[in-house]
Amino acid sequence: MSAGTTIPAASGHAIRRAWASLPPGGRIGGTLVAFVLLFTLLGPLFWTTDPDHQNLINAFADPSAAYPLGADDQGRDVMARLMAGGRISLLIGASSMLIGLVLGSGIGLLAAQCRGWVEAGVALALIDLEHQRLPFAISGVALLLALPGVVQAVILAAILGRGVFPLIVALGIYSTPIFARVAYSAARQVIAQDYVNAAIVLGANPRRIVLHHVLPNMATPLTSIATLRIGTNILTGAALNFFGLGVQPPGSEWGLMISDGRYFTWEQPLLLLLPGIALFVTGLGFNLLGDGLRDWLDPKSG
Repeated sequence: MSAGTTIPAASGHAIRRAWASLPPGGRIGGTLVAFVLLFTLLGPLFWTTDPDHQNLINAFADPSAAYPLGADDQGRDVMARLMAGGRISLLIGASSMLIGLVLGSGIGLLAAQCRGWVEAGVALALIDLEHQRLPFAISGVALLLALPGVVQAVILAAILGRGVFPLIVALGIYSTPIFARVAYSAARQVIAQDYVNAAIVLGANPRRIVLHHVLPNMATPLTSIATLRIGTNILTGAALNFFGLGVQPPGSEWGLMISDGRYFTWEQPLLLLLPGIALFVTGLGFNLLGDGLRDWLDPKSG
């Protein structure tokens, strides 16, 4: 048997083993996330209706062959808008998570490597772990981070302006502290290990130590936090869109769809329920998957 036929079989077997080793909650979450991805990303290949096409004659149309999930107040296909809204919600959640991951990991790693005022200032202002006595606590950053997370996101979104890109940036900044905390804690634990001290004594390049020792050992906690954060940012983004701080009409996004549907709660409850169910399933899926990945990658954390 040639190598070309052996490797795919082996990789497929590894994937099945990894899936089977996930906790039950993680498998449920992975299934929900997979369903959402299939619906939002592959659904438009089979249902090609324009989500922004208006037909006022069919306003509030009941579910039918032409409108499987009905039509909204402007005669737009609800299923097409759910698919389009899901893509926007996933884009917001994933992109803002990546911004927070890159910024937070860099800040946490910098704080763990640099001693003195750099570590103290970063740890207090963005990580807030242990240096409570320093006057840096009265800084504007620290005061901002003292506010609840949703309030932080609202302030940042209001400052940056409306639209998808400003909302992604606002949620990315809002996500930075949690990644900084995790990266800082993980990096400090790794740097304190004997093999890292031995590498330093032997004259290893600091870049090599970071790339070969610190970053790989930070991947496990950051992966589970990143998965959880996608779900959190999708829900937070939907809340901001509900209040008009993100995606603007006629764009479709689940939070914006809930905002539009609340005016027709009694006449057409599906306009409110369907995007709400989509948000619930997506948030639950990412949370369960993140918890499952945490328990699978680091059994001692459970």
